[in-house]
Amino acid sequence: MRTKTLIIFLLLLAGLLAGYAAWGRTLAAAAVAGTAPEWLQGLVNAVYPRLAVEKHRFEAAFFLRKADQVVLRFALVAGLLATGRYLLGRRPGLWVYGHAFWNRPVPVGRVRVLQILFYAALLFFSHEWYAELASRHGAAVFYKPLPLLRPLPAGFPPPPVLALLCGSLWATCGLAMLGRWAVWSGGLAAGLFVLLQAWLYSFEKMDHTYALLTYAALPMPWLLAERQRAVREGQPLQAAWPLRLVQLVIGLVYLQTGLEKLLIGGPAWLHPETFRNYLYLHQAPLGMWVAGSDGLCVLLPALALGFELGFVLIVFRPAWAWVFLPAGVLFHAGTYLLLGVGWYFNGWIATYIFFIPWEKLGAYLVGFPGFTQRRKEGTQRAQRKR
Repeated sequence: MRTKTLIIFLLLLAGLLAGYAAWGRTLAAAAVAGTAPEWLQGLVNAVYPRLAVEKHRFEAAFFLRKADQVVLRFALVAGLLATGRYLLGRRPGLWVYGHAFWNRPVPVGRVRVLQILFYAALLFFSHEWYAELASRHGAAVFYKPLPLLRPLPAGFPPPPVLALLCGSLWATCGLAMLGRWAVWSGGLAAGLFVLLQAWLYSFEKMDHTYALLTYAALPMPWLLAERQRAVREGQPLQAAWPLRLVQLVIGLVYLQTGLEKLLIGGPAWLHPETFRNYLYLHQAPLGMWVAGSDGLCVLLPALALGFELGFVLIVFRPAWAWVFLPAGVLFHAGTYLLLGVGWYFNGWIATYIFFIPWEKLGAYLVGFPGFTQRRKEGTQRAQRKR
């Protein structure tokens, strides 16, 4: 991309923002009120069909702020992508770094550990899904299928079907852990994990509890396929691009959560009253104690924001994982203790396994004096028995 092309593109984005401020926001307000031109009203209803219900729950200003964020984030992402493409063309060294990043191999032993731990995590976090889904069968009148489910037969599935699908999810996770038809079982597990979540979230209540697990589950079959290829060829290393993709997505999700705080709240996010209001809303005992201190109400949000914005760095600097991963555990534990949201261990923490060099950790443990001595004594006992 040439310099002139980049400048023109950035000017067009600036014109988009100016046009939205001048006319687009008025059209957005009309769309919320239901008085927009027919083409725009139809587009809004197709993209956000729940607007007809939600506009009775929230004020128009709420939806206008969301519209502002959509336009602002689109312009920001488009501008960053164009600038990145420009820099890649101007600095060949970035191409070399990008190629090395995606093609850096990983030991097959690490992927085997990830294979066991990840599908064990899917089992752990989904083991109560059947009971939860079956309990909602009596409330099927409130069932509003997500777009993913609309091609399927109408209506909420009966308990026998749910039992079959949940059992299939658990069985495929077990097969993937054991390495039996790992690629196919891992792919089926990912599909069932997404499908069952869609039914969980079809009762007008959604959250991001399983978001990172879902993002990790989708590329896992390709990572397992690369492992199988390396094992067949007798290679100790395998292609790791699916692992890099998982790591990058996890890092970008944390980055997005931090940017969202800045884009929506701005400097007000670090004002003590902002965090104090969240604490008062949830009424957690420890949170109420923290609410009494202006210093803590500034320090803790600042630390959380720094963690979310900086987490993506470990994708490119793996050595920093030993700083950010423990910080992440503290971050999520603090969210539970201060706000009563989540738990000490959740699906987000479970995905930290993708940043741990398991082969190095294993080598460290093997070299640990106590471990080495116990292993030596065990070997001597076994030899004496023979």
